[in-house]
Amino acid sequence: MNNPHVLNLTLQLDQDIIPAWITAIEKDILPQVIDGEIIISADVRKIINPNPEEVPSFAVQFTFPSVQIYNERKLERLSIFVELMDKSFANKYVYFATLMEVLHYNGIST
Repeated sequence: MNNPHVLNLTLQLDQDIIPAWITAIEKDILPQVIDGEIIISADVRKIINPNPEEVPSFAVQFTFPSVQIYNERKLERLSIFVELMDKSFANKYVYFATLMEVLHYNGIST
């Protein structure tokens, strides 16, 4: 099946880097990772935790056009992401990854 696949990276960030990280992810990191062929889009979400004492968490979701492209070429783009993260935020974050298949998408076209 050639459905898009989404690689979700859940990140926990040190509190003191969050404002700089949000700016960097939007203006520097994601534009260098999204190439329109291997990774066709990405978005960033804040995970709402009911316990305000918990470490802040975010999800960065990378969309690949198919599982084949994900399996064959993911490291080409994701190594850029990790390199850029470590350049500015080394030892200030941890992450884990989850791969998801898009079975249905319902959006509004403009």
